[in-house]
Amino acid sequence: MRVFHSSKFASPNPNPTSIVAYMVWAFVPDEKLYSWNIMYYPSKYWAVALPSYVVVVLFLVVLGFVGASIIMTPPLSSYDVLKGQLTTHLSLVARAFL
Repeated sequence: MRVFHSSKFASPNPNPTSIVAYMVWAFVPDEKLYSWNIMYYPSKYWAVALPSYVVVVLFLVVLGFVGASIIMTPPLSSYDVLKGQLTTHLSLVARAFL
């Protein structure tokens, strides 16, 4: 029995059919779509607005992660930079060399 693994959850890639449908909707004039009996579709405004919104949201997410990382980083003068939860105690290191 063959087991198929899919990584669609981690990286949602659109299939080629949806890409072609999006390009046709975005670039073909309305008169040509009417001649093909395609009457109901979203406004052409969304052909530009939706990708723009996605890019802005992704930029803000990255900016938020960078900002959170900067806020959570202790200053260089802090003792936490030298000693943290996972560092060994200085007395254990000194005993090893004595």
